[in-house]
Parts: sequence; C-alpha cells; structure tokens
Amino acid sequence: MQRNQTFTKKIKSICSEIDLASHWKTPIIIVVLYTNEHVLHDARDQLSNEYQTSQQNFVHIQLDRENPNLVPLLKNNDPTQTIFSVTGFEDAGGKDQADAYRFLNLHREHFILSNIRILLWLKPDEFQKMALYAPDFWAFRHIVLDFSENRATPKRSAKFRGIPIEKFPWQIHHDQPENALNYRLETLAEFPSTNETLAFRLELHGEIAGLYFAQGKIPEARQILNKALQMVPDGYFGEYKSKVLLGMAVIFIKDEMPLQAEALIQQAIQYAEPTPAHYIAHAQACQLSNRNSEALNLVQKALRQTSEDAAAWNEVGNIHANLGHFEDSLDAYQKALTITKHPIIQVNQAALLLSAGREQDAALSLQGLNRQTLEMISSISGTPVYQLLEAICN
Repeated sequence: MQRNQTFTKKIKSICSEIDLASHWKTPIIIVVLYTNEHVLHDARDQLSNEYQTSQQNFVHIQLDRENPNLVPLLKNNDPTQTIFSVTGFEDAGGKDQADAYRFLNLHREHFILSNIRILLWLKPDEFQKMALYAPDFWAFRHIVLDFSENRATPKRSAKFRGIPIEKFPWQIHHDQPENALNYRLETLAEFPSTNETLAFRLELHGEIAGLYFAQGKIPEARQILNKALQMVPDGYFGEYKSKVLLGMAVIFIKDEMPLQAEALIQQAIQYAEPTPAHYIAHAQACQLSNRNSEALNLVQKALRQTSEDAAAWNEVGNIHANLGHFEDSLDAYQKALTITKHPIIQVNQAALLLSAGREQDAALSLQGLNRQTLEMISSISGTPVYQLLEAICN
C-alpha cells in the first residue's frame, strides 16, 4: 500500500501503473482508499483529464442496489480502450449491503481473462468488506493506494493563499493611534536637526512609519522611511539602516512586488546580521514568486533562531497549504496558535479546514472572532474574508 505521498504523486502512481498495463496489454486492478468526497471527485477529475488527449476512455460506473453486478456494466465498452472507475459500494444491495462484493468474487476470473483495467474507489469500511466478502477477488488486486490521509488537493488549495503576518520593524500597538502619531510628529518637529539628536530623530521616523503602516497609510510610511534612509550618514547606524530597508521590503511585499522586496532584504543583511524578521519577509517574497521550497528553508532558518515565533509558524502553515500538504499545514497553524491566538492564524486554519470539507472544525477555529476583526483582516490581506471563506465552502 502506498501512503505518505502527496496527492499529485499518488495520481502519478496510478497513471504509471495504468500506462504500464496498457503498454503490455495486461489487466490491472487498483484499489484506492479514500475518506473525503472532494478528494474522490478531484482525483477522478484529474485522471479523466489525463486521459482525455489519449486514445483511452476513462469511464465511471456507479453501482447501486439495482445494479450491484459490475461485470454486465463493463461490457458496453471495449476493454482494450477503456479505463474503468467504479464507486457505489456503500449501496451494494443484498444482505449486509454486500452483493457487489459477492459478484466480484464470483466473476473474479473475468477481470483477468478480459484484461480489464479498473480503479475501485473504497472508503475504509468498504475496504474491509471487500476483503471479507470477496477474498478470492481481493487476492487478484495489483496495488492499493491510500488517499485516506489526504485532505487538501491542488484544486482546493488553489482557492486560498494563506494570509501572512506582517512583521514591520516598528510595531506600535496603541488604543488611540492618531493621537500617538500626532504626538510623534509634533515631537519630531520640535527637535533641532543636530548630530546630537540624530539617533532619537531616526527612531521617531521609524515609529511614525510603523504607525502609518498599521493604519494602512502605505505611501506615507514609504515616504518617511525614504527620508530616514537619506538622513543616515555613510558608515554609521548600520543596524538602523537594516531595519529601514527591511521596512521598505515589507511594504513591497504588501504591494506584491517580490523582486524589489528581495533586493532590499539583500541590502539589509549587509548592514546587520539577519534576524527572524529578515528570513520571514524573504520567505513571504519567495511565496509571491511561487518558490515555496525556498520559502520553507528561509522560515526554518528563522525558527532555528527562535522556535517560539508565531509569525514563522504561520508561514510554515501557509507554505505547506500552497504545496497541498494538509496535515503539515494544520500542525504548523496549531503550533502558531499555542504561541499566540492571532486572528490571522485562526482565519488561515479555518480556511484550510474548509478546503478539506471540515466545516465544524473550521467554525471552532473562528470562535471569538467578530465581524470587526474579520474586516480588519480583510484590510490587511486585501481579500474580503467573508467572501473568501464562502468561496471555499462552495
């Protein structure tokens, strides 16, 4: 039984086995174990698309209590040109809903003598019934693939890109942000432009940029960071210069301009040793360019410096979600939530669960979030969260 592979690799395994049987004109019986209906539908659709351009027909057959005998249903198609896909064993008819299995056992030799190439899609209880009620047919199976642990598929994962937690170098949380901003602007205006006050004035520029950024005033944040960068004399304030460049990179990431962001991050680490914030921002830029493996390596560097960084674990979850690795993604989001119950992480986890059809778990993940909070997340991500989650449900 093949397990612990991604959805895509398992589809490729099925195609490889079928193609080999077709080439050598031999029968093949593939048993596919699954638990989620959307995994069944997406897998079947992808296989159908794979064989659309070939000379093979991909024919789906649905068994039911009126038609539990599979063999007569196969005879409408040329077996040399057909790949059969069969479901419906849960409604197999007869005692213990087992007639479909009994017919398979009775006609087991037909599948071999007629060179039938067939996929049997079974849920765990059907899987057990097949072995119990059709033991001789069961012995004829060629391969079993286990999709039961797969929740996300490329089709579902593509509907949602995880929201990053933006780590701006100056993060100031204030109940009255306008008052905090005005106070700093007034203070900056009162300070003389001398060398003695330069360090304090530079820090004020950073805090003002942080307050602008938090309010979504991105052009103002960019403008004051540019001004601060021009104030820094050559050869001095290296760590501060690195923070400014990182802040400008975070703004470019928000504007979905990854190449500009990466260039600024490379400059930033020339002035100071890279911090988790540098690695996380770089990872976010890589994700915008669909370089997920590189992004994962960068986040892992951040976690080696500090394993209790919720933003880093959130990024791990986002990357694995992009790759269709449901369990790894869910584990990362849960780790992040043990560090801090951040609403963005809750939304990411809920979206992932919804993509796997787990509506009740997704609702639990969103507990405690009100409409105002979700609207705040919408403004951060640029995506209407309500519409986003509704789209995934559908």
